[in-house]
Amino acid sequence: SVKVTVDANHKVGDDFTIIIENNTAATVTINDNAYEIKDGKVVVDTTKLVAGEYTVFASVAADGKYSASNDTAKFTISKLDSPISIDIAKDEFTALDEFVITISNVTAVNVTINDKAYAVKAEGTVDIDTTALDADTYTVVASNAENGVYNANSTSKVFTIVKKASSVKVTVDANHKVGDDFTI
Repeated sequence: SVKVTVDANHKVGDDFTIIIENNTAATVTINDNAYEIKDGKVVVDTTKLVAGEYTVFASVAADGKYSASNDTAKFTISKLDSPISIDIAKDEFTALDEFVITISNVTAVNVTINDKAYAVKAEGTVDIDTTALDADTYTVVASNAENGVYNANSTSKVFTIVKKASSVKVTVDANHKVGDDFTI
């Protein structure tokens, strides 16, 4: 007889074991690909399996001592979530302020600020001259597309730039007579 045991749910990159209980030589396939059995375990690097549904089929052929037997088990490998965070020191800045927008993520991410695309440096900072931004409300959107390992994700954060207060200083010498020329 033969029995297949495997947990039903896994994530991409998980290291797990597929156990085969058998009392004679058995053959094993996973989605129609043959694998070796060693010490009651299927020899497969589960960390390299892509997301999807898998069927493990184990069989024992009939011989002079044993009847034919087979067993099937199914498992699923799911994609990983890809958390994205946007870090901006505060929600409101004054025009001409310098500040940094930092993106934390586990995979390649696209960043837009008010629908304009910006590059993300290797250290996770957005390449933007914040002093050149006009007074306005801005929405930063960071997103990644779904791929073979990660689910798609998107997050956003809003910040505002307010106008800088302007000032004018007028200096006049207090001692003047009618008809004097002087500079203000």
